[in-house]
Amino acid sequence: FGTGPQATPAVADGKVFTFGATGLLTAFDAAKGEKLWQVDTEKDFQVKRPGFGAACSPLVDGKNVIVNVGGKKGSVVAFDAAKGSLTWKALDDPASYSSGIRVGEQLVFLTQRGVRGLAPSDGKLLWEYRLVDKLDESATTPVAVGDMLLVTSITQGMVGLKRQADGTYKEAWANKDITCYFSTPVPVGDHFYAVTGKLGLGVTSTLHCVETATGKIKWSKPRVGTYHAAMLRTADDKLLFLSDFGDLLLLQPDPKEYKELARTKVTKNDGIWAHPALANGRVYLRDDKELICIEMPK
Repeated sequence: FGTGPQATPAVADGKVFTFGATGLLTAFDAAKGEKLWQVDTEKDFQVKRPGFGAACSPLVDGKNVIVNVGGKKGSVVAFDAAKGSLTWKALDDPASYSSGIRVGEQLVFLTQRGVRGLAPSDGKLLWEYRLVDKLDESATTPVAVGDMLLVTSITQGMVGLKRQADGTYKEAWANKDITCYFSTPVPVGDHFYAVTGKLGLGVTSTLHCVETATGKIKWSKPRVGTYHAAMLRTADDKLLFLSDFGDLLLLQPDPKEYKELARTKVTKNDGIWAHPALANGRVYLRDDKELICIEMPK
């Protein structure tokens, strides 16, 4: 499945934060490219490296940068963004490949043991929901939509967690058929769009339109990728869809049916695993050999 970085860098306050596949968390000066500090999280927190390497994208929250380290001496760990020194550490869960998010006044991380809500100031555990992937391969980012959290894995399917009056989250629905591998769902209106896969060989990825409140699948489009396809929501609420077939699609979200507006082949190389980036009318993507820039039509 290729080598190299798995995580998206974070940029904030003139710094670039990267988390490498071997657990090196590094801060760079964005203007000069100079290394400001670096922490070897595998060594410092006794991490058993996941099979595909570390993959959590750094989360910058105020003065801290927070990562899903997954060590015996710290599972979710916050570092001072200016110095790299330890701010706080929480739990001893093994690492997943998932990145954390800020939801209101709390942080939400998906570890190997489940979903955790943490206090941003000190990492205190506020609530938890058990979701253990049989392959230890939870890789999607939790998605916040209104008062709901969408969390999924390849073997256990998806749960919709509803926010309670005390700020905790409890299960509102569960759907074993929404088995997202490492494609994070994208919400649009009252529905979300998710790419699922199944274990085994062959073309297994399917695009689903799902009702957010209930978890009911409205329609499905099979064979959209082998293992993976990534989605981005545009400013006018369309979906940019990049499959590991090497196709870039523009979709019109519609809970009634699949609507494809445009399609182009962007690469013939195998292995498009990274999410694309959209900026100033251009799409940036990488396969296993090249970095590619696509000009969007006006």
